[in-house]
Amino acid sequence: MIKGAIASLVTPFQADETLDLDAMTAFSNRAANAGFDVVCFAGGTGEFLSMDAAEREAGLKAVIDGAGGKPVLAAALLTGQKQILDASERYAKIGASAIMVIPPYFYAMDQNSMFAHLSSIGKESALPVLLFNSPARGGKTMSRATILRLAEACPNIVGVKETTEDMNEIGALAAGAPENFRVIQAHEPMILPSYAVGATGSFGSLCNLMPRTVVALHRAIDRGDATEARRLTRILSDVGDVAYSVTIPVGIKYLMSRIGIHQGGVRSPLSLSTLDETATARLDLVAARISQSEATA
Repeated sequence: MIKGAIASLVTPFQADETLDLDAMTAFSNRAANAGFDVVCFAGGTGEFLSMDAAEREAGLKAVIDGAGGKPVLAAALLTGQKQILDASERYAKIGASAIMVIPPYFYAMDQNSMFAHLSSIGKESALPVLLFNSPARGGKTMSRATILRLAEACPNIVGVKETTEDMNEIGALAAGAPENFRVIQAHEPMILPSYAVGATGSFGSLCNLMPRTVVALHRAIDRGDATEARRLTRILSDVGDVAYSVTIPVGIKYLMSRIGIHQGGVRSPLSLSTLDETATARLDLVAARISQSEATA
């Protein structure tokens, strides 16, 4: 269910920073119509921590309304078990297909503590659980051994979103996990090599800029067209190197505005106004590349 091309949507805001639910539905619909297999709400790109519980539920409903029946993954990037389990129940009632969780940030935790916390969530969640292993964003690293231990102990934990670019690690996870456990790459430029060693899906923020290009890469891989897959990977790498050189989703939202997609900016503590001239110049250069790629994908 949570596999293939997964669209990690930005969260659009009005000028007064309230949620733009109509735009949220439109963004979800755009991703679904482009051919994404799954739509993700409020993940690493979606400013989860800047929204309150009511906003998250309203935003999730808007995404589901636009997804055209595609599975919707709802982030639950919280620290407490009760908070996460309560969210899973509410999200299930709204119509989400699964939740995504991260090891608790801020707290000092060893691997056994992470296992105890996440296995309890996996066993009690009202929805299937996707792990999010992002040391750079969450400050914690789930070891391969811990991930595989969770996969074996909790069938309701259905996969892991991995931010590593180490293909040995991706391959070892895929080879060691149960058959239905999904290893999902978090960066578009690494989709092709990750699939080669056993990954079965990918996330990425570039879906907000280049949905047709990202989906075209997945389909080229599916049909075994290595030449086309390499060409599309080069394009995504060129754009990703610049878009991801500044805080996510600041660079993504800046580029969306440059190619004419209204998304209302970012919420504090993030800011588009902190981009310096060097960063904006580099972002401006790739904006034309985005439009060109989408026109031909």
